[in-house]
Amino acid sequence: QRERQQRSSGSNLQPVMEGLEQQQQQQQQARQAALASAPAEQPTGSSGTAASTAAGPQPPPRLLSGSGSVSSRHSTGSGGSSSSKASSSAAGAQQSVHSKAPVVHQLTAGGNSSIFLTRGHDEIPEVYSINLLEKLQQAVARASRKIQTGSDKMALASSLKMVSAGVEMVFGSAAAISAAFGYPDRVGLDVELLEKTQQSILQLFSAEEVERAVAAGSSSGAEAKDDPDPALSTAIADLHKFSMMQSMYKSAVHLLEDLSSHSKLLHMPERAQVLLAAAQNPLLGEHHFAKALLPRLCSIILSAHKATRHLLVKWWSDYPADLLERRVVAPMQAYLTKELMATKKLTIGVMNAIKVLAKVEEANQVGRKLPPDGFYNQLISEKMDVQDHYTAWRQTQDQPSRRHGGDGPFSFCSYPFLLDPRAKSNLLHIEARFQMEQTVAHARMEQQLYGSSSRTREDDSRVVAGKQRSLGGAGGHLDEPEGSSRRPR
Repeated sequence: QRERQQRSSGSNLQPVMEGLEQQQQQQQQARQAALASAPAEQPTGSSGTAASTAAGPQPPPRLLSGSGSVSSRHSTGSGGSSSSKASSSAAGAQQSVHSKAPVVHQLTAGGNSSIFLTRGHDEIPEVYSINLLEKLQQAVARASRKIQTGSDKMALASSLKMVSAGVEMVFGSAAAISAAFGYPDRVGLDVELLEKTQQSILQLFSAEEVERAVAAGSSSGAEAKDDPDPALSTAIADLHKFSMMQSMYKSAVHLLEDLSSHSKLLHMPERAQVLLAAAQNPLLGEHHFAKALLPRLCSIILSAHKATRHLLVKWWSDYPADLLERRVVAPMQAYLTKELMATKKLTIGVMNAIKVLAKVEEANQVGRKLPPDGFYNQLISEKMDVQDHYTAWRQTQDQPSRRHGGDGPFSFCSYPFLLDPRAKSNLLHIEARFQMEQTVAHARMEQQLYGSSSRTREDDSRVVAGKQRSLGGAGGHLDEPEGSSRRPR
């Protein structure tokens, strides 16, 4: 049986070995044909022939281990040295290629097993890195040149379409924002580069650019008689601006959806830094956009981990003063004012925006970038019902479990940075009057409880003192030291 198994295994391996030998022979023939077609070097003098004849008989071809190739025979004669060099270099190059170990190209992890896909070095596809920010900047510069030169409307529309696509790719993804504006050596965003990029996009539709485009279009229209009407150029520019704003709004919505669906990742600094870009969006300055974006953003910030809010306070404290006031504080103040005027009541969005603004004011206390009046809200200071909000604030203060943002009633008195000096003065008057009323009420309560029985208490104290003296006399001066004398009654 053992001999039969050996014969069967040998018969199974024989076709494989024959195939390998045939492949090796084909490779050897191809290599010899390539060497024969190459021009042989002519030796100078008799050194070449002497060396070739002195070498004697050449060894038979040797099989390279693991390479699957056969080295070519060394030919004797005048071209022996060149052919040996060529064959040795080819064999060395092939051996160096085969000596490189395969690398893991793809990994797939399962429940009970893992799969490693390995490839050779020459089989790994090249990875082309695409800088999305650079592509966006190039598209913006190209569109700006077409606007300035007064190009035809089709070319301008194509350029602006490229800008819109770049805006959605860069500003609609948290990973793209971190890759484009994140610092290479530390966490945080380059907010100045972010502001510069956003301004370059908005500058395409500024009043100066529109007037320049209209002037260029009218001059070219006067020559070519194509578009002599400036109103049409202005309408087209407004249409392009609306389309760009819609692209920026769509990217902002996608970003908020990404942050909300992966809110558990916000405790990571690399993910939390994207909230800076979301809070710095220039669309928040427009109320019809802020009304849809800002409540969701504030809800995400407040529902994030406590460490995330600490990181935001730290990053906001390092903001440039102008950028902090123009892109963070002013849009929130405008949203509070317009929303309170429209609804005439405290909504969830308004209260969340005030809580986020309190974090910004906390960062300003650390960085000292803005004066205190930068956080005053005129509408709240003038229209606030001081009595009601002070009463709600006192209820929060009287219950220690609600002092740190619990379920207590909301009050503007908990956020005094919103109130101007006049509103704070009115609040202090209410506080003084409340303290006075509390003192008077306490005194009246004591008078009602203890005022009518004051004489009874004095009589009781005298009776108790007399009984103690009488007991002392009967018991032989129990509580008096020696040599003490009693006072006469």
